[in-house]
This record gives sequence, structure tokens and C-alpha cells, in this order.
Amino acid sequence: AAEEVGEEELKEFLENKEIFKEYHPEYLFRKERSRRFLLDTQNLLIYIQPGSGSALESYKLAHRGIDVLKTLEEKKGLELENKRREQLLAEKKYDSKYWPGVEKVVIFDKEEEESSGDETQ
Repeated sequence: AAEEVGEEELKEFLENKEIFKEYHPEYLFRKERSRRFLLDTQNLLIYIQPGSGSALESYKLAHRGIDVLKTLEEKKGLELENKRREQLLAEKKYDSKYWPGVEKVVIFDKEEEESSGDETQ
């Protein structure tokens, strides 16, 4: 931030030719090179003022909500698939036409293992 210069300091600066000569080229450079002008480009110009939060915070928050909803729907789908598989097992439908995506079905029957004894151990 530039400091305010009092009238006396300004008068002293302008009267001191050595200081004036030293800073005059910089003054001219800044005066010539820092002009503002309007350039019609048909583009939208937006000034963003810095704030306390992120500009994308609301966008991120909305997508987190969508992710949560998506995960809940996936969970419901998995629960339905598990119920369908339990029903197929209860009805003893082991044929591959009932199990899409499953290449091999192994049936383990507890009663058969008890009757055969401990031959595998």
C-alpha cells in the first residue's frame, strides 16, 4: 500500500532537483507504459475477488452428495443380487443359466462330508 504524501513532502521532493532527476525517468516510464485502454474482444471479463472459501467448494460439495447417492443405489443393487442368489440356492437352482457371469459353481454339502469321514485330512 502506498503511503500518503503530505504537501510539504511533495514540495520538498519537487524542489530537490537531484531527487527529481533520479526518479523522473521512472515516472515517465510508468506514465507511458501503464495506460489503461478498452479493447473490444467480444469476450466476457470477470473480476474475481478473493474470498474465504474456494470457488469450487459448492461444486465439490454437490458432487460428494451425488457420490453418496450413487453408493447407496449400488448398495441396494448388491443387496437385491444377494437375495436373488440366496433364493436360487434355496431352490437348488445350480444351472449356469441362473448365474450370469459365474463360470464355475462348486456345491458343498455338509451331509456328504460327514458321511465320507475325514479322508481329506
